[in-house]
Amino acid sequence: MFGRGDAYFLTLKTELEEWLRSFVGSSKNVVTLAGSGTTAACIALRNFCIGKVAVLDTGYYGGRWYAEAKLFTDTMVEKVAMDDLDRLRDFDTVIFVYVETASATKYDLEAVSRACRQHDIRLLVDATASIGLEKHHHLADVVFFSSCKGLMGPTGAGFICYEKTITPTAQNDFLYNLSSHEDVKYTIPYNVMNALVGVSRQHDIYVGRMKAAASLIRKHAVGTRALAEGSAVIGVGLRGVKLDNELDTTGTSIYYLPRKDPGYSLLFFLGLVRYDSNCIEKCLIERVFCNEHER
Repeated sequence: MFGRGDAYFLTLKTELEEWLRSFVGSSKNVVTLAGSGTTAACIALRNFCIGKVAVLDTGYYGGRWYAEAKLFTDTMVEKVAMDDLDRLRDFDTVIFVYVETASATKYDLEAVSRACRQHDIRLLVDATASIGLEKHHHLADVVFFSSCKGLMGPTGAGFICYEKTITPTAQNDFLYNLSSHEDVKYTIPYNVMNALVGVSRQHDIYVGRMKAAASLIRKHAVGTRALAEGSAVIGVGLRGVKLDNELDTTGTSIYYLPRKDPGYSLLFFLGLVRYDSNCIEKCLIERVFCNEHER
């Protein structure tokens, strides 16, 4: 699927942007770009970081953005612990990962926002693992994320949403310059945008099914031999349960290898949103929790 500037493209772009504003706030511009959440992050950091930069130490992705910020700024870039938010008063920009994928950990965006507002600090939020699932993204000045995960679309697009009162810092490099993407100076992922608009019309239903599955996992797995207390399951293959260090070539189950070892198994739901809660519960009981020796 290809297009740029035609009537359907413009209608599609408008509908997608309005849906994304329902998560990030109506006062933000929405920029679509080809790539991933990491692509969006690298562009957002270069266009919106000002002065001294603090990166909250949330885990793997906090570390990635710390390393990235140090590549392009001559000013101070420091990591700040999540339990030391008072230190943020010494900075001009804060970079914060709302949910760390590697550890499935959600942090307190409202607390970080309050600390930033007290001292007029610009807040950039990595929402790749939270957008579409968690609240309060409107509290950030700049939000970046990908087309998959909580938005439930295919991979291939990244998004940067920023307050209309903020002026990006122009970049000499074509791909790092936000206007290249905002003004659609190249072919952005038309097919991904089209898929996301389709998803948007049933997104609430899909989220409801995910929450139902999470509740079933807690009900049937936690505290049993199949899943010890303190462990976490993000998902399971719905047509297979074989788990090992190699990817199952039959395509029936996927072992999710996190960026950093969280100390417990993380599995990924495959095709979950196509099934209602009764079907999911039946699958979990008959195909997953009964196979505790596979853990």
